[in-house]
Amino acid sequence: AQPLGSADPCTALIEHRPVVLAANKKDKIPFYHGEALQPGNIIPGPAIVVRDDTTILIGKNDEAKVDAFSNLLVEIGDLR
Repeated sequence: AQPLGSADPCTALIEHRPVVLAANKKDKIPFYHGEALQPGNIIPGPAIVVRDDTTILIGKNDEAKVDAFSNLLVEIGDLR
């Protein structure tokens, strides 16, 4: 386990890219490099985490947290 650090994931930010999340609506959302996230980082949705082996969509009402073991825990928000 590693100690939890800052909640700010800015060191893992790749860039903001336009993504269609709803019919005919394009939003610019942040893309993060998954392997660069640190324990304690919190990512509010919408966002995309790009890892070497997968891509994870954090929905607009969701929140992702990096735990002390560098796991990405996604809390699913209200679906309405």
